[in-house]
Amino acid sequence: MLGRKIAYNTIISAGARVITLALSLIIIGFITRYLGQAGFGQYATILAFLFFFTVLADLGLYSICLRDIS
Repeated sequence: MLGRKIAYNTIISAGARVITLALSLIIIGFITRYLGQAGFGQYATILAFLFFFTVLADLGLYSICLRDIS
């Protein structure tokens, strides 16, 4: 019974990843067509800066809060 549940959960997880990847590729296609080459470059640059500064702003606070809550 446990083996079947593990297999089921693995298949569901893999399916969710495939769907997420497919939707991401479709959305990127729409964004690039809508913004054009230069606009998409600006969009990608802005996202890169946002992700970089998000990591800097976190500074490990998530792991500290998780440890304290546990």
